[in-house]
Amino acid sequence: MSQDPESDSQEFATGGYLHILTHLYERVIVPEALAKSGNSVSRPQFEVLLYIQHHPHTRPSETARALGVSAPTMTAIIQRLEAKGLLAKVPASSDQRAVTLQLTEAGVQLLAAIEQEHTQALGTLVAGITAAQRQELVQLLKALLAAAAQTHDRRQLCLLCGNAHHPGCVLSQFPAQEYPKGADAP
Repeated sequence: MSQDPESDSQEFATGGYLHILTHLYERVIVPEALAKSGNSVSRPQFEVLLYIQHHPHTRPSETARALGVSAPTMTAIIQRLEAKGLLAKVPASSDQRAVTLQLTEAGVQLLAAIEQEHTQALGTLVAGITAAQRQELVQLLKALLAAAAQTHDRRQLCLLCGNAHHPGCVLSQFPAQEYPKGADAP
C-alpha cells in the first residue's frame, strides 16, 4: 500500500472491477457459450481443444505443460475428447512411437459453434456502451496488456499460446520481458 489513500482505493477499485469482470467471463460467458454450442464439453476439455486448434500436432506432454496440468489429468481429458470424437491421436512424424494431437472435423465444428456463441455473448455485453466507450475500453485493455507483457513472461499470460508463444497472439504487438527458451519465469 502506498502513502496515498486515494491511490490505494483506486487500485482496490480497479482490482475489484477486474475481479468481477473476470468472474463474469469465466463463470458466466464461457460456460454459457459451451452449453449453447450443442456439445457437453467441460472447461478443461475446451481449453485443450482450443490449444490444439492453435498448435496442431502437439504432443500430449507438451499440451499438459502449456496448460499447466499433470500428465494423468491430460490423459483423462484426451480420452474423453477422443470418446466424443473431437480429438484424435496421430503418430508423430518424427517418432512413430510418439503421438500428437489433432482436432477431428467434429472438433473443428464444435470450436466454431463455441466461438459464435462466445462472440454473441460478448457483443451483448458491450452493446450497452457507446462506440466511443468501446474504443476507449480497447485502448485501456491494450495498455494493461502492454504493462503485463513487461512484468510477466508471455508464456504465463495466454491460454492460446501456453508455453509455445504464437506469433499471431495479441500479446505479440507488445514488447515483452523475454526469458530463455525452456527457462521458467521468475
